[in-house]
Amino acid sequence: MTVDFGEFIAFADESGNSSAKGYDPNYPAFVLVICMFRKSDYVDDVVPRLYRFKHKHFGHETVILHERDIRKCQGKFGFLTNPDKREGFFNELTDIVSKIEFTISGCIIRRREVNPCRTQHDNLYHRAAEVSIEIINEQLGRFNNQDATTHVIFEGRGKLEDQALVNAFSLAQSKSRTLQQQSPIRLVVASKMINSIGLQVADLVARPLGLKTLRPDQFNRAADVLASKIHRIEILDE
Repeated sequence: MTVDFGEFIAFADESGNSSAKGYDPNYPAFVLVICMFRKSDYVDDVVPRLYRFKHKHFGHETVILHERDIRKCQGKFGFLTNPDKREGFFNELTDIVSKIEFTISGCIIRRREVNPCRTQHDNLYHRAAEVSIEIINEQLGRFNNQDATTHVIFEGRGKLEDQALVNAFSLAQSKSRTLQQQSPIRLVVASKMINSIGLQVADLVARPLGLKTLRPDQFNRAADVLASKIHRIEILDE
C-alpha cells in the first residue's frame, strides 16, 4: 500500500520534569514544543545553514547543538567562556534561527509546589501531548495537509521514558479520532546519535520559551527571536 507523505516534518523536545515529584522552584514548568518545517525548506535551507555553522565553529558537523551545554559552556562548548567568542557564536546562531522557516506549537504547563490533586502516577506528558496533537491537526488543516502522513520526531530518552511517550501520544491520537478529527501524525522515537538538525532546533527552542512564560519581564533574546514563529502554544496551570 502506498503511503501519502505530507509536505511537512516536525521535531519535538521537552524542557522541565513531567513527573509528579519533579517540581523545580527555579524552573516550575513542563514544556513540550513541536517545531514544524516544510520539507523543502528543511532539506534545502535549514540543514545546510546549520551544517555550515558547525563546520565554521568546530570543523565538522558531528557536534550536537545542545542548549544546556551551550548555556553552561560545557564540553565542546567550553570555548564560549571567552566573552568575545561567546558573543560571536550567539549572534550567528540567533541570526540563523531567526532566518530559517519553521513554526512552533506546543504546550507549557506551569507547576505548583503543592497541588492537592496530584498523585504519584501523574505524568504531564499526557496532558501536553493531547494539547499538542490538537494543535498540530489544526495547523495541518490550515495547510490543507491533514490527509497525509506527517512524522513527528522525538529524541529517545530510555526504554521506560520512550514507552511513556508512545503511550501518551497514542492516547491523545485515540481521543482525536474519537472526536472525529483527522490524526495523520506518526510518532518516531530517534536516537540522539543520529545528530538530527531538527531535534537540535527543537532543543534550542524549548527552555527559552518556558523561561519567557515564567518570567515574561526578564531579558530573553532567544524567546524574542522565536516570538514571530509561534503558531500556537497553550499555557496551562497544574
